[in-house]
Amino acid sequence: MADRKPWFTNRGQIMQTGSAVCSAICAVIGVLIALYINLPNVFQASIDSGRIILSILAIPAFLVGGFNIAFHFMAPIMDRMAQRMFEQRFPEFRSPPEPATTKEIEERKDRVPIDFKAALPPKSESSVLDIKVKVGSYWETSSGLDRLRITILGIQGEPGKLVAELVVTTGGSVFHPGTLVKEVSVNRFLVPESRSGFQSEERCVYQFSFSENHIHFRAARVDGIDLHNQEVSVNVALSRTMSVPAL
Repeated sequence: MADRKPWFTNRGQIMQTGSAVCSAICAVIGVLIALYINLPNVFQASIDSGRIILSILAIPAFLVGGFNIAFHFMAPIMDRMAQRMFEQRFPEFRSPPEPATTKEIEERKDRVPIDFKAALPPKSESSVLDIKVKVGSYWETSSGLDRLRITILGIQGEPGKLVAELVVTTGGSVFHPGTLVKEVSVNRFLVPESRSGFQSEERCVYQFSFSENHIHFRAARVDGIDLHNQEVSVNVALSRTMSVPAL
């Protein structure tokens, strides 16, 4: 970009220009004073006309000034947004990251390295839990994104043929009923009592998934129903096996 030439090349030109401006201002003031003394009606009419013109010009001047102020503050933000959109559309023109300072390099060296193996879930874990839940209450366990909640809604039937109405809440998995379990709606069941976990598939609700590197199994059965205390005993089986990739 070529250098801009200065408006004035020496001090004399500045003084001449200032004198000319002062002379023009004095001339305008002299004309106004002469009109006020000799032609007061014309002077008053000029003042009134000037007020009308200023009131008309005030609104567009205010709008233009407000727009310029807003544009002054919004221009950097709009530039950054446009640059970000351009770099997303054309990654090859993305601005290179700023080089790290010596202080940042030293701080990175002092950081404790992350143990990724310790952050991974265990390769295999399983448990069988015996829980008691009051009607209207719930039991819950969670591990990371793996969440399981069992809510007891009520007890139905008569002694000897009691069933527990329960809802299973998960992180998105769908439980399925055994053949003797009635499914009221998704993850909501009427589960009869099952005194033993052996050959209890018909009286359980369960969910499982498996692939080449994982097996995930969850099941629940009603072990007993206390009609007097409005309490339900539930057996919950949880099992997970995972093969951890080598780092």
